[in-house]
Parts: sequence; C-alpha cells; structure tokens
Amino acid sequence: MSKVKILSLRAHYRERDRREAGLPFVGPAPDRNYPHYWRVPQCRTFPEAFDLGERYGAALLQLFHDYPDHAGNGLLGRIVRDMDLLDFSLQRGLPLGVFHHLEVMMSAGQQEQGAEAPPPA
Repeated sequence: MSKVKILSLRAHYRERDRREAGLPFVGPAPDRNYPHYWRVPQCRTFPEAFDLGERYGAALLQLFHDYPDHAGNGLLGRIVRDMDLLDFSLQRGLPLGVFHHLEVMMSAGQQEQGAEAPPPA
C-alpha cells in the first residue's frame, strides 16, 4: 500500500473518530486505546433512562443525517458491543430508549419511501 493511501486512510479514521467522539454517550476508556461507545450516567428512574436513551438515539441519527458517508462503518455494532444488555436495573431504559427511537424513525422512513424500499447497494 502506498504511503499516500496509508495517510489517506489515517485521515479518514481520525475524522470518523472525531465525529463519533461528539456523540453524548461516547467517551474515553482508560483500559483500552479506543473509545468506549456507551458511557452513560446513572439514572434514578426507568422513564428518565428511557427519555435519555431516546435523546441518544436522536443524536445518533443526527450524526448519520449530517454525515451520510458515516453509515456502514460499524458504529452501531461498536455501541451495542459496549452496552450491558444483561443489565436489568433501571439503566435498562437507556438502550431500550435508543432502540425505540431507531425503530420509530426507521418505520417513518420506510413509510415515506413506500412499501417497497430498494435493498442496500
């Protein structure tokens, strides 16, 4: 691989990391050399956690709206990897709120496109 190509890839990943670091739930991880994609505050109630999760889902969609080329880079997978999906405490509302918001917005987008959305290219 040429040096120019390597520098281009590095610039691409730095820009990707900068965009993702702007999400309210992404933060540094002292135990690894890449960010933690689910740094969330403790919530006192389930509704509080759910509402915050919906706001996090909206922030994620806003990132994809602002930077359409960011889709397909595995961000959602990195977020889910760092979530504790086996946590059944009141914090459970956070990921549920995120997924609820994503489902609602995907459904709305599907209805706008009609029943037959083309498969991804």
